[in-house]
Amino acid sequence: MHTSLPENPELLCVTCRRAFDFQAGDEALVLRHVSYGYDFVHDGVCWTTASELMFPEPGFDCEAFVRDPERRRVVGVAPAAGWVAARCEPLRCWVVVEYRDGTTSMEGLLRDDEWLDEPGGADFAASVQRIRVGDDRVIQLAAA
Repeated sequence: MHTSLPENPELLCVTCRRAFDFQAGDEALVLRHVSYGYDFVHDGVCWTTASELMFPEPGFDCEAFVRDPERRRVVGVAPAAGWVAARCEPLRCWVVVEYRDGTTSMEGLLRDDEWLDEPGGADFAASVQRIRVGDDRVIQLAAA
């Protein structure tokens, strides 16, 4: 679980660990980890390096990452305070995703604190809802 959610969320490249500067035009390629979740990488040298990472586990012994077949890239990020995934985990942030067909959409991104530095530790929320917590109760305000 999260100890605290970032007020100014950022995505880090899985290889160089630099934050993407979406306002300056950076784009984060979306990678799918062979066993875990998702991660993000700069195009060019960082993508080449990530594509050569191996996942040496019994039954796998293959490349750790491939390009996501649906999501082409992330082109923006926004705070997600007050939003949770259907399984009641707070969203880390919202991301603007461009899909292979050229359309874009906002998706909720999950990443537990213990997975912040682990390759493939991100996940996209299947469904999210806005909540307000107060007076020892949780009230659902809207669903997306």
